[in-house]
Amino acid sequence: MKTSSRSPLMFVLFTLVAMSPAFGATLRETAGGPDTANTVVNLDGAILVADGTAAPGVNVGINTRISDEAPLYAGAELGTFLATGNNSYAVLPFLGDVYYQFQPVAAVHPLVGIMAGPVLSTGGGFSTARLGLIFRPGLNFELGKRAALNVEPRFGVIGSDFVFIPQVGAVFAM
Repeated sequence: MKTSSRSPLMFVLFTLVAMSPAFGATLRETAGGPDTANTVVNLDGAILVADGTAAPGVNVGINTRISDEAPLYAGAELGTFLATGNNSYAVLPFLGDVYYQFQPVAAVHPLVGIMAGPVLSTGGGFSTARLGLIFRPGLNFELGKRAALNVEPRFGVIGSDFVFIPQVGAVFAM
């Protein structure tokens, strides 16, 4: 599987986050209550499981806090999943999302959200566009004041197919 087309995107995102003047902002001040960063970027590795097949991939997203009273975020995520073999195909989800990050339990931050948007699929000589609706429960584990490990066992539907998308990645405060 070729990864060269994704590597420049990952490098650019890491560089932008590292150069950001607000990089010192915290994802959450555990001792200070519900204060969260205004903008977060996520980079995740994931596996799209549907119809008995699995396709590894990556997700890149950005979310902005939309409520001063609660840690409610809205944003967008772009993913790329590639499966090779007899039935090679690519899946490209373009999903808008909303999630709520609960009060922390020590350095663990539970979250729950929903994602929706078009999902493009191509392979085997055909291309389709279907609606995806994904539920995203998860946990963020603080790695420091600027970053967290994110674990989400996402699931939902793309078109009429049930999908399971477990993922692990990093979240960075902007």
